Amino acid sequence: MKRRRSIRTRTPAQWWWFAAFCALNAAIFFALTIYGFLFWLEPGTPPIIGTETVYLTGPAIIAIALPMGIAFAIGPILPKADWAWRYNTFLIWLSISMIYLLPLAIPIAVMWYRQDMRDLYRHDPTDPTPLPQAL
Repeated sequence: MKRRRSIRTRTPAQWWWFAAFCALNAAIFFALTIYGFLFWLEPGTPPIIGTETVYLTGPAIIAIALPMGIAFAIGPILPKADWAWRYNTFLIWLSISMIYLLPLAIPIAVMWYRQDMRDLYRHDPTDPTPLPQAL
């Protein structure tokens, strides 16, 4: 009888680090979404910078944080396909632009480009088509 390997042994360790990274980002952005709803209900006093009053309203916070939270939440659960590898690469490079994620995003980016991750997602770097063939 053939012994089946568990999902833990079939998936590279880098993918688990990436999944934890996406979960952290999704949690941060969903917390900001909750903050946006709370700020929308009770705006308080807007902060004053110099001579101008800065209005970052609840809907603006929600409009930024909610799509980002959803984007990071679906990253690890996408199918293991070439287009998903490219989508997740975009998420990693987007995270590098956020200064608070820089110490985590750079090692994740280095791990992401290893050959075992490319093999997991069946990514061929010589293929120029970034979108799924079904489109």
